[in-house]
Amino acid sequence: METRQFHALLRDFAQAASLPDPDRLVADGLIRVDGMDMLIYHDESFPDILQLRIDFGPVPETHPKDQLFNALLAANFVFAGVCAFSVHPEAQHVVLTLQQPLDPYMTGTILMGNLQDSAIQAKQSWEQVLDSLSNPPSENLSAQHIVRM
Repeated sequence: METRQFHALLRDFAQAASLPDPDRLVADGLIRVDGMDMLIYHDESFPDILQLRIDFGPVPETHPKDQLFNALLAANFVFAGVCAFSVHPEAQHVVLTLQQPLDPYMTGTILMGNLQDSAIQAKQSWEQVLDSLSNPPSENLSAQHIVRM
């Protein structure tokens, strides 16, 4: 999909979602879906891919950072390339990046449904990470997927 088509899709999405300023969405790609702040990104180098970056806010201080970062890495291992957690280097926010196929015939309504599904998946993934910090090692994400060689 070319950039102009992607911008048209965002405008169609803005209309379907009754957003007041479609041009702002086209300009910055920022949207809030079901309480989740998202960046919608498209790079013509990968014309069939829509990238989402979902911001969970500042790194929580409820657990030591090394434990949280280990849990994020364990989650990345479990998700095996479907999505990836990271920490934004400047904002120090936890971010989930995921990719979706981008169909040239996609409508704004379909994109709206996809983004809502992504918000649900993101919340569940983040909850899994946080739960893994509270559960004993035998029950957490990293222990479920031990690779024996």
